[in-house]
Amino acid sequence: MFSTRWDYDWFRIESRLLDFYFLSRVSSRTGDKTQFSYSAHTLTEPRFVKFIAAYHEVYPLTRTEIEFLPFAYRFFILNYVIREGARFFRADLCAQFRRDAANLYLAESEKLDLSELLQVVS
Repeated sequence: MFSTRWDYDWFRIESRLLDFYFLSRVSSRTGDKTQFSYSAHTLTEPRFVKFIAAYHEVYPLTRTEIEFLPFAYRFFILNYVIREGARFFRADLCAQFRRDAANLYLAESEKLDLSELLQVVS
């Protein structure tokens, strides 16, 4: 049952922004067709900026919420990829994703340029 999944529970009780990394992945041209990645780049792609603009028209977002996106992303990486990755991925993929998380994704999240997203909510 979907409503009892551990990851779904986070999103029912926490900030709506925890959903936004998933939404950025859905809107991305990158996709997961041949190579899987949990890179933060999808949070700054033009299609996600367009999604945020449309979302903001219906459910206004604040500057503080946009500034929170890197923290929501890190939460996802630390919990879904590092802590719980073995539940979701084959052992070889889990090991690779954990290495990438430690060596790439967490550092990358500190360098996100949110300027276009911030313009949308200003």
